[in-house]
Amino acid sequence: MIQIKNLNKSFLLYNQNDTNINVFKNINFRVNKGEVVALTGNSGTGKSTLLKLIYGSYVISKGDVLISDINIRKSSPRDILKLRKNKLGYVSQFLRVVPRVPTIDVVIEPLLEIGCEKKIALKKAQEILERLNIPKNLWNLSPLTFSGGEQQRVNIARGFIHNYPYLLLDEPTASLDQNNKNVVLDLIEKAKLNGSAIIGIFHDETARNKVATREVNLENL
Repeated sequence: MIQIKNLNKSFLLYNQNDTNINVFKNINFRVNKGEVVALTGNSGTGKSTLLKLIYGSYVISKGDVLISDINIRKSSPRDILKLRKNKLGYVSQFLRVVPRVPTIDVVIEPLLEIGCEKKIALKKAQEILERLNIPKNLWNLSPLTFSGGEQQRVNIARGFIHNYPYLLLDEPTASLDQNNKNVVLDLIEKAKLNGSAIIGIFHDETARNKVATREVNLENL
């Protein structure tokens, strides 16, 4: 379960005469196992900011984010890193990896971090890369040399190779053609059936309607 309780976020702009920008106030909702909650609302309502607060990338101004029995606001950086490694996955819009690291190594990293045998990790990586239509001749190249759509698919492979019980998705089908969009939506459906609690941003209304069990509009909370 993911629970958002009276969550507030504001940014203090020190280089703009200490201007305080309120993103949102008193956000409340919960996501249970096997649910996909789609965040909606106009641009600037804080959808991506909310995902980063849940992931622990931004500091919470007020309120709480509970992931199972873990309170993100009260957790140390070490505890948040442990949570990310074992339980909390995040697929962002942009691939951030160390330069020159081969694609196959980028994808297997989450499994190796939890102690998975490399042989097993490689097999799983090969399966998901094939499913996402990444050609085999690219697997030993850095994904930073790929097109935007290929990089996005590597990001998705990395995010879905481990069965995270909690998953955050920021525009997972952006930059993808219809065939690869369908593959990603199938991966989301599989994660949902496996009991993952998922929060996602889907500007593609068709994609959102296919996988979301319900919507949370940040403008109405």
